[in-house]
Order: sequence, then structure tokens, then C-alpha cells
Amino acid sequence: MTFSENIKAGTGNILIKNSSDVTVATINIASDTNKFSITNDKLTIDVSALGLTNNKLTVGSYYLEMNPML
Repeated sequence: MTFSENIKAGTGNILIKNSSDVTVATINIASDTNKFSITNDKLTIDVSALGLTNNKLTVGSYYLEMNPML
């Protein structure tokens, strides 16, 4: 995900939700540092580190919900 300005990790969670508003994964910013990376204005999530493989993800829409943390 690309933001309009540089970001840095703070506290809180990133929730990955499906189109039915069901949370399929939660990333704790403080403790799950192996599951995401931040470089300047880019947030990259490692879905394989979350255990979200093709077997667990279905075709459809997903979105991120970010609690105050960046």
C-alpha cells in the first residue's frame, strides 16, 4: 500500500477483512514485525507470514482496516 507521505510504525493493529467484514488476519504492529515492512511511503504485508496461502484465501475482495498506528 502506498501512502501520500512517509510513514512509520507506531502501535495498534492492521486487520485484513474480506468483503463480508470478517477479519481473516490481524497484525499487531508492536509484536508482528516479521509480517510487514515499511519503507518510506510504502507498507508491505507478507501474507505468507500470516499463513494466508491460496488454500485459505478465496477469490473475492479484501481490505485493510488500520487502527491508529502509523
